[in-house]
Amino acid sequence: MFRVTLLAIAVGAVGSSNSLFAQDVLPPEAKAYLDFLEGGWQFTNRQGQRGTGNVEWAAGKHCMIANTEAGGFKSTGLIGWDPEEEVIVETWHRSDGTRVMNRITDFTQEGWNYVGTIHSPKEPPQTLELDVKIAADGNSFSATTKDGKKIMYRREENRN
Repeated sequence: MFRVTLLAIAVGAVGSSNSLFAQDVLPPEAKAYLDFLEGGWQFTNRQGQRGTGNVEWAAGKHCMIANTEAGGFKSTGLIGWDPEEEVIVETWHRSDGTRVMNRITDFTQEGWNYVGTIHSPKEPPQTLELDVKIAADGNSFSATTKDGKKIMYRREENRN
């Protein structure tokens, strides 16, 4: 009984703090970025593989959950606001064991900056820096790596 009571108190305390991370306390530019990501996407990754993905708000709208598939691999990402660093943080896990940690900064209506670290079970960690540009119609975005590789995303259904 004692353990159940402590668990209930702990869950209640965590549950009550979720409202602190709800979408209504996000800075406007962070909320706009997350709202932009919501929906279905088709993409070409930096290896040239085509894929699909979907991004949706988690219950409580305190973060987003993304699922993608490309090149025979499935990936799941958790995307949310880090109030201490004042950046969007993405944590991705891929079906081959690869993990990616991203920091998204300087988001505007035209795009954002992206710095990520890729942790692969077969290779040393790699840093990935992207300059991301949103298309004028708001239904696609592209990114260019420092070595000139392109990444392209397009909405499955136009918002406009």
